[in-house]
Amino acid sequence: MTTSIDVDDALLREAQRVAGHAAKEKTVEQALRLMIRLRQQQEVDAAFGKIPPARQPRPKPDRAKKVIAVASLVGCGDRKLTAVTGDASSA
Repeated sequence: MTTSIDVDDALLREAQRVAGHAAKEKTVEQALRLMIRLRQQQEVDAAFGKIPPARQPRPKPDRAKKVIAVASLVGCGDRKLTAVTGDASSA
């Protein structure tokens, strides 16, 4: 598609230099694509926090770890702990 536009010559030369394109068309296309991508990112950033995150199921606590933690707090010995957890290996 052919379109005629007036562009600042110095601005276009600088854009060509940093883009590494000799053709003006390639430079303008790359600039337009970049502008579109930046605008889309701004829209995502603006929506951040407005959409609630998906709820994650809470992990079930490990019962044995709770018993060990409680037993260590009250000073139970290994024998009493194995009787509470039902582990007969050290009884």
